[in-house]
Amino acid sequence: MLQLPKNVWLLAICSAFFMSVAVFMVFVGGIIGNSLTSVKNLSTLPVAIIVVGTALTILPVNRLMSLFGRKRIFLSVCLYTIAIIGIGIYAIYTESFLLFCLSSFLLGATAATMYQFRFAAIESVQEEQRTTAIAIVLLGGLLSAYLGPEVATLGKDWFEVDFVGSFVLLAILFVAAFVLLCFFQPAKKFQEQVNKSKRPLNEIIKQGSFIVAVCAATTGYVVMSFVMTATPVSMHVMDGFSL
Repeated sequence: MLQLPKNVWLLAICSAFFMSVAVFMVFVGGIIGNSLTSVKNLSTLPVAIIVVGTALTILPVNRLMSLFGRKRIFLSVCLYTIAIIGIGIYAIYTESFLLFCLSSFLLGATAATMYQFRFAAIESVQEEQRTTAIAIVLLGGLLSAYLGPEVATLGKDWFEVDFVGSFVLLAILFVAAFVLLCFFQPAKKFQEQVNKSKRPLNEIIKQGSFIVAVCAATTGYVVMSFVMTATPVSMHVMDGFSL
């Protein structure tokens, strides 16, 4: 395992940073939303919207990578995310719920890009190493489960307005991701093989295994979202527990 190319380890770390966006928003999106809107039933709308943004941008991100290459898109999304985080900070300062929802939606593209790291890892290794490479990159998700809430908690009181510091810390993660991804070396030969052998999307969608996978993923995500979205608001806003 230690003989894996450096690309895999870089991608695993950066995957954790990218995934931290979604974890971060699930953790504090509802809490911030509650403070920005008088309609409390809409408190968790920013969390829902980032999921919508992710779903709508997965295919465009994939297409952009086909056109411009993984490295360029990874680096561009780092800069894009820092800019969107700035919009989120401005929304908190101006107490604009709609602008905060917009920033959440736009951060969905960052989460969508995260799903490409595992494929970039596959392209960086020999065939017999692919399962290990995928596992290493997916382990980044465990790190993000720690990073997201910690970033939110550590930066909460940095500035006069709550959670502005949290967003600043999140931006710093993407500065670090940008630096790391400068050392990423995309595999051109593998991409050429993929382009020659790709199948039509409608053919893939009709596969039974694809349908089962989508249904299983949907069920798991619904249950996870139900618990993780409501819990921070319930415990922090309603019951008064600290982060």
